[in-house]
This record gives sequence, structure tokens and C-alpha cells, in this order.
Amino acid sequence: MNEKTIRERARRFFSFEALAQRLKHVPAHIKTTFAAAMAAGLLTHLYMLTNKLPNHDDIGHLFGCNYGAASGRWLLPAVLKISGNFSTPWLNGLLSVLWLAVACCITVELLRIRRPFFCVLAAALMVSFPTVTSTLTYMFTADGYFLALALACGAVFCAARFRFGPAAAAVLITLSMALYQSYFSVAAALCVGTLILDALDGELPTKRLMVQCLRLFLTLLAGLLLYLLTVKISAHFVPLTDYQGISEIGRFSPADLPKLVADAYRRYGDFFFAASYPLHASFLKYGLAASAVCTIYQLARTAYGRRLPAGKTLLLSALLLVYPLAGNIITVMAPDQKPHLLMLYGLCYALLLPLAVTENAERAEGMRKTPQRACACVIAATLLITSFGYAVAANQAYLKMDVAGKQLASYSTRLLSAIESAPGYIGGMPVALTGYPSSSLPADPSPPLSEFELLGVFSLRDYLDAYTYGDYLRMYHGFIGTVYSAGSDQAAYFKALPEVAAMPAYPSEGSVRVIEGCVVVKLRW
Repeated sequence: MNEKTIRERARRFFSFEALAQRLKHVPAHIKTTFAAAMAAGLLTHLYMLTNKLPNHDDIGHLFGCNYGAASGRWLLPAVLKISGNFSTPWLNGLLSVLWLAVACCITVELLRIRRPFFCVLAAALMVSFPTVTSTLTYMFTADGYFLALALACGAVFCAARFRFGPAAAAVLITLSMALYQSYFSVAAALCVGTLILDALDGELPTKRLMVQCLRLFLTLLAGLLLYLLTVKISAHFVPLTDYQGISEIGRFSPADLPKLVADAYRRYGDFFFAASYPLHASFLKYGLAASAVCTIYQLARTAYGRRLPAGKTLLLSALLLVYPLAGNIITVMAPDQKPHLLMLYGLCYALLLPLAVTENAERAEGMRKTPQRACACVIAATLLITSFGYAVAANQAYLKMDVAGKQLASYSTRLLSAIESAPGYIGGMPVALTGYPSSSLPADPSPPLSEFELLGVFSLRDYLDAYTYGDYLRMYHGFIGTVYSAGSDQAAYFKALPEVAAMPAYPSEGSVRVIEGCVVVKLRW
């Protein structure tokens, strides 16, 4: 084959006509899901994607990031370099939405969701889930994290659909965890979800279904063990540091297992029903409970209508019991710390199973249409309101970050003006903050925004006391002097000086002085 022939075939393969022809073969539910995910993702997060709304970590990684390897995420630095290694909201945000859309398509395929409205609903839930909002506040790493999500979903697709898929799936799980370990929960939830639907269909013999259970379990185990092996290798080059216990994944005492499992179930319920995660309106909690009842009813009626044998019914019950644990398995895997919101995306799959069960029930013989339709309406209405509520919460979070960022800029301008006006100040002189800047605020400037809390979403006080405040002054205000924060040895040295103790607290006159070649800002401790 000569070079001219190769070029001609390549031209035909990538031509518009060829691409359009291949697109025709993509199933309708995949097209619907992808379009819905892209549209809902962009609409929900457009505020974040078209503004620079940094949080504390994002400020420190604005123009470069080698973060990840020390926390067991050895693949993350390489992936972040592909997208430029800058915290660019439009590029990184668009890539994040794209990877989310891919994950949505794989999920609806595996959970056999085919109805257009259900596909749209599933996509809306997955792209607006609060974990997505919190992850996007860490924009410098968001695209890498959502690639990990897509890889986790792809791993289950390979394992469930192809004869030799488990080998490829184990590699994909390893790569996913090397980007962000917590999406292992998504792989686990998807595995159990596909098995639930297999059992509910009643088509596979019980023995073959048991083999499939073992096959998927071993795939997850192989992926986890392979990941732990790669971490051991990478630790020889980059020593591990603990982060939320996540770099210690898999290390726990068997004696603690019952308590860890109980904690996983409790936190699963807390997320949707307890005040510790105020993401669901009080009336919506009743809707979620009603949806759970409707899902259980449809499961029972479908199993009865298909006359599932006792062994398969028992297996189905066990899988349903394990499903919540699978979605929050990170609680068991990293027992030393309470997982934060970024680690809880697996809980989103609790909202997707009712859609899959409802669609499965519609195909069941002997299913009474009126109760089934009523259940479908309750579930659809609840999940539609839930997804809208998540989108509202996302935009409230972004407004809080925007307002707090403007407040931070105004405060910092006043502070730098006082620093540069101090007698004896010379450009580039270091600055020591002998306390926390937030102590100089007489009151919260925006109490309604401070009442809204979401991981990664900061108020003015949070920004001022963050470890990256010095980086903020340099990056956003062009202040080139070194800033010693309240916890530094230099700040402690100046704080102990009698002349500093005699100074009034900022912003009073005389609260900023040049001492021993350093600008000292007296702040309350």
C-alpha cells in the first residue's frame, strides 16, 4: 500500500460524509443522552465556565500543577499537562462536561435506560450532582477527575459486554484510580446495577448469573490490586503523603469492617435525608422516600410477574442490599477520614436505579399499568425536581464565590495600600501577617451567602485565612513581596516582639510598620 493510497483512505475515513454515516449507527438513546448531558452541563455550570471563580487550592495552582503523585494519583500530572496545565475555566470546564457526557452515555447503556425523557433525566442528574459543582471549584484538576469518571464507567462496560473485557477493565480501573481514587465507587455501583437488572430480567440461568457476579467482582478486585501495585512502584519516585486517608486505600483492620460497613450505609442515608448535607429541600426528602417505595414495589411486582426462582430472587435481594454499599465503598476503603463531597459521586447512582427499574418494569408481563404509571410519575417528578435543585445550588455556589472574590479583591487592595504606605517601605519587601486577616472584619459582609455551604465554595473569611492568600496577592494584585502567613515561623517571631504587641490591630492607624526590613501587619490572633 503506497503513501497516496493511505492518504486517500484517511481522507475518506475522516470525511464529513463518513462521519455522518457512522453517526447514523449510534443508537438514539446514546445521542439523546450525550446531547442532554452537554446541554445540561453547559447550562448548569456556564457561570463557572465563563468566569474565573477560584478557591484556595485553585489559587495556588493557577499557572501550573504537579499535584497528585504524592497522593497516589500518579497519572494526574501527565493528564493535566495535556490540557495546558493552567486553570483555564472554559477549556477545563468544557473538557469536564465532555467527559461527564461520555460517562452518562455509558451509564444509560449499562442500566438499559432507553426512554428519551429518562435519558435526559439521567444526564441532568449526573451533570448537576453536587459533587460536580464542588469538583469544578478545583478547576485546575477538574478535567482530569472527570476523565477518571469516564474511565471507571468504561471499565464496567468492557467487563460486562466483552468476553475478554475484564482484563481491559482492570487496566481502566487502575488508570481511573491513578487519576482520582474515589470513582472506584462508581465502577462498583455500575457493576452491581447491571447485575440487578440481569437478575430482574430472569433470562440468565442462576448459575450463569452467579458466574457473572464473580466475574465482575474479580474485575474490581484485580483493578484495585493492580492500582495498589502501581502506587507501590510510584512511591519509590514520589513519597506518598496522606490526604483524607485516600492514599492509604485498602488498609484497614478486618475487625473494623462491620463498623465501616455500617458507617457507609449511614452516610448514604445521611446524604439524602439528614441535615448534615443540606442539599435537598425538606419536601423533597419525602419525594425521595416515596420514590424508594415505588422502586421497591416495581422490583417486587416485576420479580413476581416473571416468576423468578427462589435462588435468583435471593441473589436479587442480596444485590439490592449491596447496591448502596457499592456506591459509597470509599468509606470502607479509606477508613481514617470521613469522605468529603468530592468522594461521593457514587451516591448519584442511587438516583439512577429507579429510572432503570421503572423502564424494566414497563416491559414486564402481568404488571398492572395504573400502579406502574403512578410509580413512574412519582419517580420522574421527584428526580426532575432534584436535578433542578442541584442546578440551583450550583449557581448559588458560583454566586457566592463571585461575590466573595470581589470582596476579597476590595479588602486586599485596602491592605496593600496600607502596606505600601508604611514609612520605610521598599518595593519587594516581605510582609508578615501576625494573625488571621479575617479577624479584622467587624462582621460578616454577606450573611445569606455564608449560610450556603458546599465543599470548595469559600466566603470572604475563608479566602483571607487560606494558606494561599499570599499567592492570591501575588497572582491577582501583582504584589511581589513574600507574604508570611499567621502560622509561619517568621510571623511568630514578629508577634513575640514587644513593639509589635504594643501596636494596635489592623485597620487602625499604626497597625502596619516596617520592622527589621519586614512589613509587619498586626492582626488579632
